[in-house]
Amino acid sequence: MTAAQPSAVFVRNLAFDATDTALERHFEAIGPVKEAWIVLDRKTKQSRGFGFVGFVLSDDAQRAVGPLYPP
Repeated sequence: MTAAQPSAVFVRNLAFDATDTALERHFEAIGPVKEAWIVLDRKTKQSRGFGFVGFVLSDDAQRAVGPLYPP
């Protein structure tokens, strides 16, 4: 039995004014997105500059990350 491939990716260096919707729209070019969210500071509710994108298909998540060691 093989382990399931992750279908979510970590995205860093986001603009502090980026929105969940903008993040989702950007990654929709790769494949269907299940959900996308930017992590907010608990006290200030301001962006912390990173977030996550969950894809419907794990292959799309792999394509979003790209090869770990390009040729």
